[in-house]
Amino acid sequence: MNFIYKTYHRLLNYKILNQFIRAGSILTIGSLTENAFRFIRNMILTRLLVPEAFGLMATVMASVAVMEAFTDVGLGQSIIQHKKGANERFLNIIWWMSFFRGAVLYIVGFLVAPLICSFYSKPEMLPLLRVSFLAILFNGLISPKLCVLVKELRFKGYVFLMQGSGIMGVIITMTVAFFSQNIWALVIGYAAEAFLKSALSFIFYPIKLSLHFDKLLLKDILTFSKKMFGLPILMLLYVQTDVFVVGKVLSMVELGMYALAKSLAEIPNTFLAKAVIPILLPTLAQIQDNKDKLKEDILLLTKWALAIGLPLISFFVIFASPILSVVYGLKYSAVTIPFGLLSIYNLLLICASFTMNVFIAIGQPDIQRLAAFIRTSLFIIIIYPATYFGGLFGTASAVLFSMFVLLVIQIFYLRRLLCITNTEYFGSWLEGIKLSMIIILPGLILNIFFKLKPLTGLIAGIVLCFMSWSFTIAQIVQSHKKRTLSRAATQNPPPVG
Repeated sequence: MNFIYKTYHRLLNYKILNQFIRAGSILTIGSLTENAFRFIRNMILTRLLVPEAFGLMATVMASVAVMEAFTDVGLGQSIIQHKKGANERFLNIIWWMSFFRGAVLYIVGFLVAPLICSFYSKPEMLPLLRVSFLAILFNGLISPKLCVLVKELRFKGYVFLMQGSGIMGVIITMTVAFFSQNIWALVIGYAAEAFLKSALSFIFYPIKLSLHFDKLLLKDILTFSKKMFGLPILMLLYVQTDVFVVGKVLSMVELGMYALAKSLAEIPNTFLAKAVIPILLPTLAQIQDNKDKLKEDILLLTKWALAIGLPLISFFVIFASPILSVVYGLKYSAVTIPFGLLSIYNLLLICASFTMNVFIAIGQPDIQRLAAFIRTSLFIIIIYPATYFGGLFGTASAVLFSMFVLLVIQIFYLRRLLCITNTEYFGSWLEGIKLSMIIILPGLILNIFFKLKPLTGLIAGIVLCFMSWSFTIAQIVQSHKKRTLSRAATQNPPPVG
């Protein structure tokens, strides 16, 4: 019986690993394609639109995001986490809750839009806000079966719909921009993307709607939602407060430059959020009762994510000026230092995202809520004086410091839940730190002793980054071979005597 038990779990682990690799490959291709389109869009739009347009749009998008966050209770996460999340009766409850939430929020947003315009003394924002708030209504109509695809690691349809809608939204934005050359291109593209997601989700993944609700399932959803309540609010307040403060304290021009620098710095995290995080939560949920396996997986994931991410962030920091100059134009090199700080912040955010998914997978999102509450409270206290006295440098510094505090709190709870020591956790960073030296040391020499042109500096940084990644890939392959040989030796021990 013991042999059968071990064999079953070995096969189960292989199945999960194969699902993870297959799903990861699909998400990686989809995310790379969408990010490439968005990257090209921003390069083109910075030549067509003034920085103030990006500042106004950042304010509009932040308003939409905060409105949604105030009533976000983790409906999608409840589908993934709950063992009956794919049940039609479960999905029926989720859709009606999502629809009601979206409809109410749109009405509220429509009514409070004049107050937002008054806060910024920008009456021209009113129609922009009211059209952008349609995205909330469309998001509330999305079929919850998309979350079932994530739960079951079936990502072909998910990528086609989500990344496909994103790419179509980019194309619509650029088409309108060529004709209008004003902020309406950004607003129309934003609302159109949300509409496409909603419409296509019900065309390809419809659900049976009913006004009859299963009381037991409703109780489970509400219980999980109570633990999630407040977490999205705290996360969004932290992510968007800097936009509101910069727009109020400084200017829309500076906000536009800051928003574009932040968007560029977030590329690694955006890619991760679309290529890895959707797989991570359902995968961890499958082993939520095996703390040893959770510990092993989170340390391994952190190690290899930082082995790839740390060199990229080092490239962003050391070669910040040529990156901004080539991608957006020479005037954007004025935000070189904030861009570097925001790049480091995104590295910490990647690590925090892994830990957050562990807490959600084991059904304890309230731990993440506590950590997020402390981080957001601290951030709200320091962001205004930091921006007022330090400008964009102060803003980026406040963002980075608050994220560092969150990560420290998360590590404290990881030690208690999974018995991960500080040595084990930070030991997973060492590989990435060593590989980053391939970029940092030559990069500093080039910056100090040679005055390279922006394009030349960018090419030099890209070459160093790919050199570091080649070592990373070689080490991953070598580590995989060792694990395979070790597993084979365990399964087929040599005969005694």
